[in-house]
Amino acid sequence: MKRDSHDQQSRPQRISKALPGVSHPLPGTDLDSLPRETIAGRKFHAACTRPKKWRLADLLTVGLLLAGPWFLPAAALAATTTHTSAWGGGTIAPGDTAVINDNASITGNVIANGTLQFNQTTALTMSSTISGSGAFALTNTGTFTLTGLTSGTGVFDLALTAAAGQLIIGATGSNTMVVGSSGVGSLHVSGGSVRNGIGILGLHADGVGSATVSSGS
Repeated sequence: MKRDSHDQQSRPQRISKALPGVSHPLPGTDLDSLPRETIAGRKFHAACTRPKKWRLADLLTVGLLLAGPWFLPAAALAATTTHTSAWGGGTIAPGDTAVINDNASITGNVIANGTLQFNQTTALTMSSTISGSGAFALTNTGTFTLTGLTSGTGVFDLALTAAAGQLIIGATGSNTMVVGSSGVGSLHVSGGSVRNGIGILGLHADGVGSATVSSGS
C-alpha cells in the first residue's frame, strides 16, 4: 500500500543509522519539534550534536570536585574553635586556633602547636600545663593564672603575646618563668602584663628566647 506524503510527514522522524562521534536522542523522539544543526554540510537535529569538547579549565574543576577537601592546602583548612564552657584540652594543630571565651575553663593539658587564645574578660586559673611550638595570646582584659607548672616553673617554647589582660605565673605570681627553654620562644607584651618572680631567657645550651615590651608591663 502506497503511503501519501501527508502520512509520512505526520509520523515522528527517526534516525536509522548511527553516525560516529554523534550522540543521538532517545528512540521515538519527535525530531520535527527540535531545532536543526548543520554538521559537515548535512542537517541534523540539535539533539544529535557532537559530544562536548572539554576545556582544560573544565577538567581541572571536575578534578578538584572529585578530589574533595583533602586536596586543598593545609592553610585553607585552618580552623578556629571557640570555647564557652569546660574544655578538656588536647593538641591544637598548626594553623588552628582555640579561643577561650568567657565562662570557659581548661581542664586538661594543652599542646599548642597552633594558637591558644585567652579572650576572657574575667579570671581563669589553669592547673594543667601548656606546651607546644605555636602561640599563646592574651587578647582581652581578663586575668589568666597558670598554676600547672613543671617543677614550679612556667616554661614557654612558643610565642607568648600579652596584648591585653594579665598573665600570672604561679598562684601568687612569684614563680619562675622560662622563655625558650629547649627551643625558640618569645614573649611580647603590648598592652597587657605578665607577673612572675624570676624570668629566664633560655635555660639550656640550645635554648633561645626573646622578650620585648612595647607597652604594658
